[in-house]
Amino acid sequence: MPTHTLNELPANILTRIIAFLCQDITHEHAVLADYWEAMRIATVCRHWKSCMPPHAYRFVFVQRTIIRTHPEQRSKDVRQVVWVSNITSLLCQQNPHLPTILRVIMSDDYTGPLRLTTALGALGLTSPPWDRLSTIQFYGKGILRSGTDSRTLDMQKDANAFFDFIRHSYQTLKAIGLHAAIPPHTDDTLEAPPSPTTPEPFNYTISPHYQTLLSRFARRLSSLQCFQPTTLTFHAPATLILASLELDESCFRVLAPEVYFECLNLRKLRLLNIENEVPVGIFKHGFTWTGPLSRLTELQLHFKSGSDSQQQTLALPAHLLRTFPKLSKLLVSQSTGVYRDAYSSFQNAPLRLLQINENYRKLAQIDTGIIRNISCLHLKTILPGGDSKVNDPAHFVTRFYLADSSVRRALLQTMVPFPTRLCWQSLVCLSLDTDIAPMTLIKQLLGQLVLLKYLRISCTTMDPGDRDSYYWRESYMSEDTCDAIPPTGHDAIRLDDLQTSSDIRTTSKSLQVFGMRATGYFDEAAISRLLLSLPALQQLAVDTEHADEIRSNIERIQSDAVVCEYSEISRYFRLY
Repeated sequence: MPTHTLNELPANILTRIIAFLCQDITHEHAVLADYWEAMRIATVCRHWKSCMPPHAYRFVFVQRTIIRTHPEQRSKDVRQVVWVSNITSLLCQQNPHLPTILRVIMSDDYTGPLRLTTALGALGLTSPPWDRLSTIQFYGKGILRSGTDSRTLDMQKDANAFFDFIRHSYQTLKAIGLHAAIPPHTDDTLEAPPSPTTPEPFNYTISPHYQTLLSRFARRLSSLQCFQPTTLTFHAPATLILASLELDESCFRVLAPEVYFECLNLRKLRLLNIENEVPVGIFKHGFTWTGPLSRLTELQLHFKSGSDSQQQTLALPAHLLRTFPKLSKLLVSQSTGVYRDAYSSFQNAPLRLLQINENYRKLAQIDTGIIRNISCLHLKTILPGGDSKVNDPAHFVTRFYLADSSVRRALLQTMVPFPTRLCWQSLVCLSLDTDIAPMTLIKQLLGQLVLLKYLRISCTTMDPGDRDSYYWRESYMSEDTCDAIPPTGHDAIRLDDLQTSSDIRTTSKSLQVFGMRATGYFDEAAISRLLLSLPALQQLAVDTEHADEIRSNIERIQSDAVVCEYSEISRYFRLY
């Protein structure tokens, strides 16, 4: 059979493949390392460079690195500040007109002078075409810590000078953001972006640079983001017309009564650490029937940690019982301590993605009809503390498994019961965190989901006899589960004496990527034998300690699957 190269594919197909390979650069938490990884593709040949998607050049990255040295003639560390950027690469790619976002990464505790303005000037980022950047994002707590030691004589004066520089250099600025915590680059949980609903304690002096920049730019921004420890302070009445608003409740408590947010153009609303009811009073028109939220596409309501244990269960206010004609993303966390059912108001919204993060006992209050027409589901369960095992009656977690739904991608997190029956027939991608995941149940699950292409399971153990590892009581599994699934041909095959057997039955014809992790017992032989019944499998992801043994077994059974590190398949399971 003749061999063909990727360059012989139709141009539109190759472009789509390269766009998929570059998707990490579009992630909310993309850093400079993601950009360099994408640029490796552009260096293959001129044809591949020409197929690079525009989103690969969306960001200008400026990253600060602190190098510690120990010169012999000095008694304490000397810290050297080094700035690196991808600006030279963008110029070489001849795409300086494509970036719209300046992402400044300072993930260190350096308290010396900020000197970001000097770095931006030296890099040439204050001259055309870079002065057309519309967004500045600060990553890491460096913007909060720099300029707070004795080397900066007047912090507020320095912050005012910083604001003047940004205002003069970037006159088209429309958005300012801050992510004080950066997830590890190799973190395999990036499909669920960290939410600052429980911020880390800030037991250090806070620099006024970001807060000054945010407050003075607020009236001209279309996107506003303010989390702890920064606050918004206004000295005169103001109405902010925003397309995106992300606020921590502790930040907008200080707002004067005459400061409002206009809802008419709002497309994204994210409210954090809500202590009681949704604070609609900050909006100029409230949530009225005149259509102030007719353009809203994303809504996130994160109630204060611990609110789910409260006894009050209010009905949702009448002004929230309305339709959201364009709402596609809904993320709600710990609402059941305040509202009986905060989800019913969105039954008629055209939801594509839904996140439910509630106490597992309160899930009974939620109508499972909310998942009927969605395509992406992120289900998290807040479990009770202590070592006691818990029951899962049909009206808790598993009632969602039995609900009719068009969901195609699902992320089931925080130790949910293993789904012995899952009625989501359109499911293509599933990530599952559970307690016990024996091979018998894995095969049963694969047999139910005939369209499943991507499966990832993280469990406590694969040994069903390890009763001490059960978090959920065994009552949620049918007693005859194991007996109901007759052994197949590959269950009896010895990997050290492999013979072709006509009794081997296909478990799944669609599964392409399979990841398996267990903190306790991991059945390497059972995983290896399973590959015999997965003809379409391309990647098998396991922890490093099991990889060599699995590779050895794969050679014996002559499977085409590639063994990789468990974290390497995380890109297939991102919902956001």
